[in-house]
Amino acid sequence: MSTPDLELLRAKLVGMPLPGGSFEVPAYRAWISHAAMNSPPIPAGTLHPVWILLGSLQGMGVPMDYFAHLVAADPSTAVLGEITVEQYRVLEDSRTYSVVGRISNVERRRGRRGMLDFLDFQLEVFDAEQRVASSTQTFIFPRQDTA
Repeated sequence: MSTPDLELLRAKLVGMPLPGGSFEVPAYRAWISHAAMNSPPIPAGTLHPVWILLGSLQGMGVPMDYFAHLVAADPSTAVLGEITVEQYRVLEDSRTYSVVGRISNVERRRGRRGMLDFLDFQLEVFDAEQRVASSTQTFIFPRQDTA
């Protein structure tokens, strides 16, 4: 795959909304995930903060390889980069949360092994009343050429 022009990618993608959706974590699933993570005890009905990331990815409305398609990259080469999570309120099991997202940045950098494209997207998590959390992820796509 040839490497698309960075400025064209930025113009096309930065600010682009994601379809969004929702997620809900049933109590049994919360319990299983907490046990699998060997999480210290947390109050009943409370979700571990990792669900900010997991839930927002489930509710963003697109599969992960969608991002590779947007930047004309091979999805099998994608690497998860930096993740930032902010929690404003405790998430609870058996509650439906909505997710709204957008692409926030596209960068190109030269690494030790060649050119890399970094695509950042931000996901906001809401309950019925207000924003409860946000997460920002970066996907990294190695490029075969240096265009």
